[in-house]
Amino acid sequence: IVAFDVHRYLMDLVQSYDNGSIKVLPSQVGFNTVLNSWAGARHWKAYRKAEEIYSTMERLSASGAKNVSPDQFTNALMLRIYANSGKKKTAKRAIKFFNKLNNEDLDTFTYNCMLIMLSRSDIDGKVENARSILKVMEKRGLANIASYNTVVSYACRSII
Repeated sequence: IVAFDVHRYLMDLVQSYDNGSIKVLPSQVGFNTVLNSWAGARHWKAYRKAEEIYSTMERLSASGAKNVSPDQFTNALMLRIYANSGKKKTAKRAIKFFNKLNNEDLDTFTYNCMLIMLSRSDIDGKVENARSILKVMEKRGLANIASYNTVVSYACRSII
């Protein structure tokens, strides 16, 4: 899987940066590109590898590295990766991840990724969670057709 190769390459670059062998790193775009490869891979290790990248981005940003802090695309990609797993354990990790994010920084796409993650999960109370997220989206003027369709679609599936 290509995701493993690009992941290893990125982490080698980070290690070289950490030990002073190189002075620059890929930007958010580079990190997000690797996350996107994990989102497409649908490998069982994808969410763990993505979490490694996310925490590396946070660490590097906190230590002063430029243009590597997670952004809205990073957050949406993380939620896509969690959604592709569909497992209860992964869904709980996604909820924990989502709850750490600053609501004021979230956009429609990121919220919709969370709704999709909930729709693919097998956790209890997912409809209630989705409805509460949708209410926040409505208050902020971020709900769109995809938001409503996602919630209605899996609310119906959970009843059947």
